[in-house]
Amino acid sequence: MSHRGGLGDFVKVVDFGLVRNLASASETMTMDGGVAGTPAYMSPEASQSPENVDARSDIYSLGCVAFFLLAGRPPFDGNNSIEICWKHVREAPPELSQFETQPVAPQLTALVMQCLAKLPAARPQTMEDLLRELNSIEACQAWGLVEAEAWWKQQESEQAAELLE
Repeated sequence: MSHRGGLGDFVKVVDFGLVRNLASASETMTMDGGVAGTPAYMSPEASQSPENVDARSDIYSLGCVAFFLLAGRPPFDGNNSIEICWKHVREAPPELSQFETQPVAPQLTALVMQCLAKLPAARPQTMEDLLRELNSIEACQAWGLVEAEAWWKQQESEQAAELLE
């Protein structure tokens, strides 16, 4: 169940790939010039030139998260971290429409794909720009607090029924 402050459907962003033990805070998990992050969500510039990473890299990563939420899979996968990073740099992401199981506004699909642009200059330039674009998109179906609460209650009922079986 996902509730916070009595409300369902809140976002919590966690990247356990960057966690370190505070008891050994003197030890570093990365070396100078090393790359830190989860490859499935890293921008092309994060693996190619980490010294040039700026807020637009976070917009790319958020695009990866949005792709995952809409498609049920990350935009790129591979056999290892290097292969995944290489795909972020060299390959175009697959079209979201081939994975969608629910209706998605074409403007949302286009915005997610814009966030996944290889060049930072082709992405929304700030989170405020991205939020402005998101707020201008009309939803394909209603989803608010009432719908969220109904969905969570259904999930609770289904989980309870499974436990009784």
